[in-house]
Amino acid sequence: MEAASGPASPCGRPAGRGTRPTGPDGEQLLLPWGTINRYRQGLASYYEVLEAQQQLYPAQNTLAQIRRNRLLAYVQLYNALGGGWSLTDAEWKGQEKEMGR
Repeated sequence: MEAASGPASPCGRPAGRGTRPTGPDGEQLLLPWGTINRYRQGLASYYEVLEAQQQLYPAQNTLAQIRRNRLLAYVQLYNALGGGWSLTDAEWKGQEKEMGR
């Protein structure tokens, strides 16, 4: 990995990098880019950057809850359409014992 040079920005990345980080699904991570850019240009204080980052956490939390609910809805739909697991708990335990041999 290449060593980063230059001053670090408030978001912990070296200043001057043009690419935004992406999450595991390829979507751009939510970061207060507008505030960070204004800070770099001297148009905003560091306090404003911190405020933007504090507002970011509840938004990320809400996004995670929405994703969780969507995935749970997929599982419920799959089960409602007749899909799912057909083994009982006792059968699962029996398979675990067979695998352990």
